[in-house]
Parts: sequence; C-alpha cells; structure tokens
Amino acid sequence: MKHLKAIGIKFIIMATILLSIVSVFEFVSVAEIIVMSAILTLAAYVIGDLWILPKMGYVAATIGDLFFSYASVWLLLYVFLGTAFPITTASIYIAIIISLTESVFHIYMKEKILEGEVNKNIRRSNMQTVQTEFAEEPHTDKKRLKKNSYPQQDEN
Repeated sequence: MKHLKAIGIKFIIMATILLSIVSVFEFVSVAEIIVMSAILTLAAYVIGDLWILPKMGYVAATIGDLFFSYASVWLLLYVFLGTAFPITTASIYIAIIISLTESVFHIYMKEKILEGEVNKNIRRSNMQTVQTEFAEEPHTDKKRLKKNSYPQQDEN
C-alpha cells in the first residue's frame, strides 16, 4: 500500500509538469499527456526509486532521473507528437524540473517508503565486505623471547 501511495504522488507530480509544459502546444490532447505521465511514472519509479535510490543514494538517483527523464520524455514526445514542435527543448526543460522535484521525492521515499528495505540492503552489503584474518604472530616462540630482550629506556 505504501508503494501505491508513492506512485500516486509521483504520478501527480509528473502529470502536473507535463501538463504545464506540453499543453502549451495546441495539438496535444490531455489524454496523451496522461498516458505519457503514466508511462514515465511507472518506469521512473522502478528504475530510479526502487533500484538506484536504495543502492546508490540521493545524488546518483537524482542524476539518473535527470538523464532518464530527458531520454524517456524525448522518446514519448517523438512517438506521440512527432517532430511538429521542438521536442528537444521541451524535453530538457521537463527533465530539469522533474529532477528538481525528484530530489525532494527521494527524501520522502527513503524516509517513509524504503525505510526498512534500505537498512536491509545496507546490512547485506556491509556483511559481504567483512573478512576475518587468520595469521600467526612472529613473536610467540617462548624460547626466543628473553625476559629483557627489549631495550629499556633510562629513567633520568
């Protein structure tokens, strides 16, 4: 249920951004923008919020969202609208705004949605890097050690 709430919040953010920028052009329907928002929301949620964010952190997830948003918005605008208007410029603006809002959304995700899952991943990754060293000490031979074998300092 937590993930559905997060997807709903993310969908509202994506739909608002896409509606505010893409709807400026007259030949774009609201239904097309809603479908683009749904596709972008689901893909970005799985890739950015469930895969990159728990493993790499806030900065990597935000940078990943920036590039993923640009590429996916450009592709969706090209598929749905063609090249009738400058999709590259619109994709850049949309990607920048999405990455700015995603940085705030990532804080919400890590604190409210992924709180237990992130700790499990961190514990698991730390346990894989722990190693035990087994070695013999070179000075453990009692025959070689003498009582005064170490030099003593003068107490002046």
